[in-house]
Amino acid sequence: MRSAAKSIRCVFVALISLALVACSNGTPAASDVGITKDAILIGGTDPLSGPAAAYGTIAKSADAYFHYVNDNGAVNGRQITYKYLDDGYNPAQTVPLTKQLVEQDQVFLMFAGLGTQPQTSVRDYLNGKKVPQVFVATGATTFSAEFEKYPYTFGWQPVYQGESLIYAQYILKNTPNAKIGVIYQNDDYGQDYLDGLTKGLGAKAAEMIVDKESNDVGAPDLNSQILKLKNSGADTFFVFETPSPAIKALVSAFQNTPEFSCTSRSWASTTRTASLKMRSISTAWPRRTAWSMCSKKPVRTSPARRSWISWVR
Repeated sequence: MRSAAKSIRCVFVALISLALVACSNGTPAASDVGITKDAILIGGTDPLSGPAAAYGTIAKSADAYFHYVNDNGAVNGRQITYKYLDDGYNPAQTVPLTKQLVEQDQVFLMFAGLGTQPQTSVRDYLNGKKVPQVFVATGATTFSAEFEKYPYTFGWQPVYQGESLIYAQYILKNTPNAKIGVIYQNDDYGQDYLDGLTKGLGAKAAEMIVDKESNDVGAPDLNSQILKLKNSGADTFFVFETPSPAIKALVSAFQNTPEFSCTSRSWASTTRTASLKMRSISTAWPRRTAWSMCSKKPVRTSPARRSWISWVR
């Protein structure tokens, strides 16, 4: 919780800095629209519907926090208006919605747009317009690898390849004879994780990864892929998916593989089921609403965090 609160505070430090630059008396920044003496208009695209709708709570929680900030002095007196639109996790929708926010609504910046392919689909456009693309909600390796090429794009998540490299190191250290089966989303998101795992395993990758199965994000079920992984003899199961297909993969695995356990690597927690033969590592992050995060159970937290919780309740 404390690390999450610290991340949110960092967002606002950066946001304030950008606002001050845009409103300075010196040479105006290219993206100085969307700011007045008493308001800041920011935009975003997020999957409020569709196969990645579970991530919609991110934008809703951010909006709740912006309201909290507005109720507590705002940003140097400027009220934040956060206009976020539903792109359904579909780049074909992300592009026109982003252009609407920039050209019609004239937002100051785009904040926390979610999805690897949705956000790469508008990166050239936003940088061409010199509109900041701030705190992109994806850990795609490209957002850190190409920061010089895209100076108006700011990522913040640990990169997916770096994450799966750590998984590979863990496997090599603790279960070096593992037979790995991978199910991954058939897009840049899933491929990024798979590339990191393969690099991390190094020379042993070809031997240890006994099967790889891909799927579209909107696939109705993943039974055929899971059965292929089961029949491959895999005893270690990697799930490189967003929430909806990850749930389908895990449900199918439990149904088709009696001796199965799940290690869920998530933002919130890690759960383990011991004494079963098949292990799973899932990269889908369960998201929780601002309300459900505010448990009444006593926790060690900062004064700022306690203030936020009090305001939400």
